Amino acid sequence: MEGTMTKDRRFHFRLGRPAELLSQHKIAQLSGLNQSTVSHIMTGRRKVSIDTAEKLEKATHVPREAWAWPMRWHNPYIPLVVEGTVPPGFEISPREDS
Repeated sequence: MEGTMTKDRRFHFRLGRPAELLSQHKIAQLSGLNQSTVSHIMTGRRKVSIDTAEKLEKATHVPREAWAWPMRWHNPYIPLVVEGTVPPGFEISPREDS
């Protein structure tokens, strides 16, 4: 984990990907998807169909629910929401179970 101090004295962390996670290139090879498609999914610029989620599940062993609904299920390949900000392409919707 790296960090930098800004002018307003806030410390911002830049989290690296854990070493055991696969690269986008390797995921693309294992899943049969185009590498740009994998990149767009990981950055939130593309939504995932159930068929694509199944391919990603087989390649990464991350449940398909975590690929299809990253805001509800933890996915180590997709960035977390930090301090109320949402990665591009994602929306926060209210929980339906309450």
